[in-house]
Amino acid sequence: MLPIPGMSAGRTVTLRSLIYDHCGGIRAGHRLKAVVPGGSSAPILTAARRDATGAVTLTWRAGRGTPATGFAVYRVDETAPASGATDSNASLVATSRSTGEGEQTWVDRTAASGGSYAYCVTAVDRVWNEGVASAPRRVR
Repeated sequence: MLPIPGMSAGRTVTLRSLIYDHCGGIRAGHRLKAVVPGGSSAPILTAARRDATGAVTLTWRAGRGTPATGFAVYRVDETAPASGATDSNASLVATSRSTGEGEQTWVDRTAASGGSYAYCVTAVDRVWNEGVASAPRRVR
């Protein structure tokens, strides 16, 4: 669902509705082609584990569809007071090139040993178009 400028806050429409109802559709003889990095599904964050040193190891696999060239890793510090930001308190903490293999891993060595964090991963293509975020994984 997409927010539409000039519409009341919180009101959204589908991409199909935006194109056909609000923009006049697609010209005859042309087709719409959209490529979502990582395909139509988000990466699957399969594990988030803290080791004895306090570092957090994340493991994920790519979603189905168009292969991603890389991944972006986001972290929310759940022990910090809310910043009041309207979007989120998620911070981009790393980018990782796709190995093309099944599972990918990344280690967060900056995580405070007593901290509580939520992580999610997005797929990105070579020009940094970003796909849908994975479901979050929490580590305490």
